[in-house]
Amino acid sequence: MQTVNQAQIRQLGASLLVGESIAAEAREAFLNAIMDGVDFYRPVYEIVESLKKIAAEYTPRLATTFWESDVAAWLGAYRFGASELPKWSLNYIRESTMGAGRYIPPLALLTGDQPPPIIFPKLENAAKSLMARGILQRPVFDELSDQAKAKAFTVAGEITDGTIARIRDTLATMTVEGPSLPKFRKVLDKKLKTSLLGPGHIETVYRTNLQAAYRDGRESLVQDPIVGSIFPYQEYIPITDGRVRPEHLALGKLGLNGTGVYRRDDPFWDNFTPPWGYNCRCGTNLLTIRSAARKGVKEAQQWLKTGAPPENPTWRVQDIPFPSYPGFGQRGGDLVT
Repeated sequence: MQTVNQAQIRQLGASLLVGESIAAEAREAFLNAIMDGVDFYRPVYEIVESLKKIAAEYTPRLATTFWESDVAAWLGAYRFGASELPKWSLNYIRESTMGAGRYIPPLALLTGDQPPPIIFPKLENAAKSLMARGILQRPVFDELSDQAKAKAFTVAGEITDGTIARIRDTLATMTVEGPSLPKFRKVLDKKLKTSLLGPGHIETVYRTNLQAAYRDGRESLVQDPIVGSIFPYQEYIPITDGRVRPEHLALGKLGLNGTGVYRRDDPFWDNFTPPWGYNCRCGTNLLTIRSAARKGVKEAQQWLKTGAPPENPTWRVQDIPFPSYPGFGQRGGDLVT
């Protein structure tokens, strides 16, 4: 009898740690909003409105983090259960579904050698990727091609290579230990001995890189053939507060049938996978055929009704009325600063 992969358990624990870190950041934001309200004698309704805005930003991030952890845990358990079945049964399932012209159950994909376990979020790999990037001054970095930028790390401003390296190292460490914006600011101030970066600049460096790390973990998860067969759609989720950019908000309605849902194979995701700009806080959510149908996607509704995938899948990339930002938005793209 096999045992559950211990490395996967540890990494799933890391993804839960990300969720707790987001929750801790939200709690601090709540406390600051309340204390600011009391200190400046604001009416109760103004304080409550501030809390509602904070909740609107953090709730989707928490839900997405824990949901993706659940998908990874399910995938690990699914593979473990399938590995206990005799090989002839898996071959039978595969042969009985091939060429049927209908949806192939994911169990049919488990024939032959088992692929390595998919882990979300690949925090350690994201940290290693950060640490492997060469340090460059921003003017030099800006002259590089997108491909060369993928192997470099920089921070805007008149700061030394050593300072840039300490910022990179701090971010890499926190990626593994559990990210938190207040903690990042505190640790960075201590390491640099002074606040060389303004609060807004620190937030940009922090959020953009952490979002990219989450994206890399999510993309490694959805590239698995089993997960890909179960979740053929993906929803774009903008943060609907006063800080959201109009283009980011628009993508929540430019998908299939006026929704934020796009096919996973739509080239749209090659340019608009969050983060597709500095400080982008948007998220994504994998969707089954049934979930996409419930959200109003007619293609998915027909697929659910007939059991047959669409002969001419609908892509939305050609209908996006604005371009993405250079160097951002790729699937499993670069960590940027």
